[in-house]
Amino acid sequence: MILSVLKKQHPYMIFVIPIIAFIIWSKTLFLHTNSSINFKTMPFFDGVLKLIPENSTLSVIIAIILIIIQAYIIIRLNFQYMFLSVRTYLPAVFFIIICSLYIPLQTLHPIIIGNLFFILAFDKALTSNKKRNLLSNYFISGFLLSIGSLFYFNLLFFLPIIWISKIILRGFNFREWFISIIGLATPYFFLIFYYFYFDKFDLFIQVLSENLFFNNDIPTLNFSYIILFSFVGFLVLISSFYLLSTINTKKIITRKYFKVLFWLFIFSSVLFVLVYSASIEIIVILAIPLSFIIANYFASTRSKWWSESLFTILILLIAFVIIFN
Repeated sequence: MILSVLKKQHPYMIFVIPIIAFIIWSKTLFLHTNSSINFKTMPFFDGVLKLIPENSTLSVIIAIILIIIQAYIIIRLNFQYMFLSVRTYLPAVFFIIICSLYIPLQTLHPIIIGNLFFILAFDKALTSNKKRNLLSNYFISGFLLSIGSLFYFNLLFFLPIIWISKIILRGFNFREWFISIIGLATPYFFLIFYYFYFDKFDLFIQVLSENLFFNNDIPTLNFSYIILFSFVGFLVLISSFYLLSTINTKKIITRKYFKVLFWLFIFSSVLFVLVYSASIEIIVILAIPLSFIIANYFASTRSKWWSESLFTILILLIAFVIIFN
């Protein structure tokens, strides 16, 4: 019943999506629980913390608003590129759910701000499938990714995703690759100039070193989280198999878009394993491809009873985690 309501393409869903976000974040918002995640900050996020007290109610509200904005962008991406065969708001719903699964991450974490710039950069990379303003799109992709990394440093490692998108959608072109690198380097050129001019270059090196080599410990998950994440993993598995079994029925361009999403999923997972400073916060970036993959299954599967049951179990598990953690 719940899933049937959320699947409908109705204007009221524009208002339902923020309600879902505030419900999932309600415990953090009203009980003022502090985040247990330690993270190093980049210069732009340091500026944010000077304006907004860390772990304050205002910071939580701003984090929720940023997640909601990103969910709306996810909706626009689905409508623009037609990842799913039907127009639905489900990708935004699953995006919010996945981003909010781990309660200690319900804070104004650097990745929540950085992910906004990453989604915009990802959008520009997909837009590059069209032949208008190609070089400017690639420059903007690199530039936005670079700005995002000044909040959350590990976004720098996602430049290859921009390149992979180009290869899948258009093929290899050295000029386009090079212009994206220029876009990535531009904000850092001005940042280095600032630190050098004010004789703070040693501080800049220290900040980069801390963000690159600081160990964000992988948190120990209690039993309720293990059950929840295992169930989400199960949803990802069956949704992936469903996508693979139906991919040939989709348009060629849609297949290419899903290939890009697949590589983003793989790349984010590898980053989580190999990069010393990456931890559970990567789930916010993983939410982008997973929201489309899972939503594709729930929007397309013909077994309404089965899909409703799975979604109900997911909601109950999330409620259990919120109440008892």
